[in-house]
Amino acid sequence: MAIRFTKKQRRDGNFGEDADFAEWYVEDFMKDHLPQYYYNVSDAGKREMVINGRRYAREFNLHDPEAQAYFITLMWEIGANFYTFPGFSDVLSREGVHEMEKINLLLDGTVTEDQAIKAIMAPDDRYWYRDNLKSD
Repeated sequence: MAIRFTKKQRRDGNFGEDADFAEWYVEDFMKDHLPQYYYNVSDAGKREMVINGRRYAREFNLHDPEAQAYFITLMWEIGANFYTFPGFSDVLSREGVHEMEKINLLLDGTVTEDQAIKAIMAPDDRYWYRDNLKSD
């Protein structure tokens, strides 16, 4: 699934604002590509989760809306905590790597199958609301 913004969307859309980005992601992307989540999470909940995911993406220097959308999609598809696992965390923490190159590395096999399986088998939805996690 390719996430692409049209020139018109980039020109007309105000993807700098979290609420506008969340509205686009939920209604124009999620509804078609992630219907299992779109129809099972409340409207306010999914928008809040997308905004939180976007905030976490920024922590990895993902500021381009397209890169943020991929990051959030990986949160939905693998687990909200995917970025805490080896392979994923290694790629996302690389310095000097362009945003979309990081995304391409996550998707192209740089993360091994074993690393991906470990992340998929241990999802933690509490990471959508990471501020609520208690530190041990």
